[in-house]
Amino acid sequence: KSVQILGDVTSGGELKIKKGDKKRPGRIEGALTAAQDIKIEGFNHVAGDVTAADEVELPKKKHADTVVIDGTIVEGGRVDPVELPAVFFRVNASGGPRIDVKKREAADLLPNDDTNPAYGRLKVDHGATVKLHSGTYYFDRFELKHEAELIIELEAGAPITINVKDGVYLGHHSTTTIVGGDAGHVLFNVSGLGILDPEADGKGKSKLASRIGHDAQFAGTIYSPQGKL
Repeated sequence: KSVQILGDVTSGGELKIKKGDKKRPGRIEGALTAAQDIKIEGFNHVAGDVTAADEVELPKKKHADTVVIDGTIVEGGRVDPVELPAVFFRVNASGGPRIDVKKREAADLLPNDDTNPAYGRLKVDHGATVKLHSGTYYFDRFELKHEAELIIELEAGAPITINVKDGVYLGHHSTTTIVGGDAGHVLFNVSGLGILDPEADGKGKSKLASRIGHDAQFAGTIYSPQGKL
């Protein structure tokens, strides 16, 4: 249940990297930056710098040597607040058709336009595949279940922007494959509308706007009010 991140992680508040697996420690190939505290639990390896506006907390005693940081640790450093881009939903760009991709099946979804302004909730079941293309998408919710695959086909390297009203959930062992471009051309904008309402789930508990499950492989950028790796 270790994180495997090929890139940087930046937080406008606190940042916590949970304990990795002893046999397969977590690995972050980039830097960690937070506008408040950073806490790194045991069995994790950070290849870049760790910069916190407040404090950096590392394991003590028996797990002290299980965290490896190749870069520099900076506490009390200057960290500019993270300004999330606004997520604009065009008129009627919500409540579109719900897309359910059943186990081991596949779906190919075209970008949204005036004739198809938005999709509703996307749920890609265990072992299923969904393909997206260069362009702009609108979803109420975006969910990949266990071992599901997201294929992003970037025609001539053109970018893709995926706007999500509620939340993005990438399940355990899910994968992202980019064809015709790289991760720098893949952007998720998550507003967290509804999810951030404490009463959103009817039980008085707020839900995360973004979550990436253990051993999931994701390539791209996610802008989200909060999330969990």
